[in-house]
Amino acid sequence: MTADAKHWNRPTLEARIADAARRQRHEAGSPNSEEITRYRELLLDGPRPRRTVVLGMTPELRGMALATAGRVLTFERSPDAIALYRDWVPAADRRREWILRAEWFDLDRLLREPVDVVLGDGVFGNVLTMEGHRRLLAVLRAILGPDGRIVLRQALVPRGFDPEANTAERQIGAFRAGRLSAAEFGFGMRLWGCYAEAYDPVRGLLDNRVVFARYADWRADGRLTDEEWSAIQRYYYGGRNMILSQDDWEALLTESGLEFAARPLTGRAWYDYYPVYACRPRNGRNR
Repeated sequence: MTADAKHWNRPTLEARIADAARRQRHEAGSPNSEEITRYRELLLDGPRPRRTVVLGMTPELRGMALATAGRVLTFERSPDAIALYRDWVPAADRRREWILRAEWFDLDRLLREPVDVVLGDGVFGNVLTMEGHRRLLAVLRAILGPDGRIVLRQALVPRGFDPEANTAERQIGAFRAGRLSAAEFGFGMRLWGCYAEAYDPVRGLLDNRVVFARYADWRADGRLTDEEWSAIQRYYYGGRNMILSQDDWEALLTESGLEFAARPLTGRAWYDYYPVYACRPRNGRNR
């Protein structure tokens, strides 16, 4: 139902770090300052949260939550992620964060009190079935208190997406012409560069093994430069991801009893296919 945790190993996690000393990660794969500002706006769109759940060890989200919420409960099942990112939040705030190694599907059993906000970054991409999506949405809805909300970035196939305009060859050309930044190029190559070969639109599954094997061959035969290869490797992942169409994702939210608003930004290529969503139980009821 979910991606194998072994793929979120230490080398994969470390590849996403731009500057370990300054605790900065590569944007696109991680939310940048503009996206964190959008998260904060949506997190504070209601009563100030007293209890916030963060799905995963995303340090940018944890730091923002600790700066705006009372108590933060972080749930992560990868021991490598916990070990690597545990201290990536301000030391003065750590006493208000509880980090638990647990499955997200177990939150309704683990939490004894409702929470005000659930935050996540790309978490549903690691849930590999539609039934898993439904089940996790039901769990998240069940743990929300009155006026509770879910705020997350969601990778999806946006309406009007043109695979032919996003082939690896097109993206390489755009990067060499200066029309794409390294982050836009590297992340776009992972998700869309091998769309025809690696993405199953029926099941919504992207096989990253196919993606990165192809690019390794291209690096070996000189079709990718060192700079291009480096930009792509920042986003290496060895397993599969589920990437729904925007229509399917939004239909699933509605089916799950959630009202939602997508808040895409402008100025970066991935903003179109990795928008921030704010979700609330319809009519304010969480069950």
